[in-house]
Amino acid sequence: MVLFPTALFALALAGVGYGTYAARQSKFFLLKKIEISVEPRESLNQRKAGPGQIRSWSGVQVGEENLAQLDLAGVHSRLFNSGWFRAVRVRKRFPSVLEISVNLREPYALWQAPNGRLSFIDSEGTRFGEVDSSLSIDLPLVSTPETRTQDAVAFIHRWAES
Repeated sequence: MVLFPTALFALALAGVGYGTYAARQSKFFLLKKIEISVEPRESLNQRKAGPGQIRSWSGVQVGEENLAQLDLAGVHSRLFNSGWFRAVRVRKRFPSVLEISVNLREPYALWQAPNGRLSFIDSEGTRFGEVDSSLSIDLPLVSTPETRTQDAVAFIHRWAES
């Protein structure tokens, strides 16, 4: 009589498989809203990395994605790899909301590349983003090899404290 429990287990497994398939196809789990929180709220970077840009970098489209199928690791990776964030948190809130929380890097200085382009560097010497020439920015300018930005930031720290 081992056949009956085995058949029952196979039937249950098939039901779970079909339920998962049905959930992934259901309009009930269609993404209806992306909620974005950005810290710090008062930041120069809000212009470059505000909610609209965060939605774009996420690669997720409201009304086109099924929350049950959404790849959170992929969304996290796309946002974090933009370089603008110290931390990124993404979470599904069923049935239809994606929550994105980011902590922005704060500009500490400007870094000038050998080709003349300007980027921001944070207080740890991490380079991120390009500087928009339309912004009025009052930050120290660093023109050093990229491998030495941490040394330049340390010098700025010492200079500011003297």
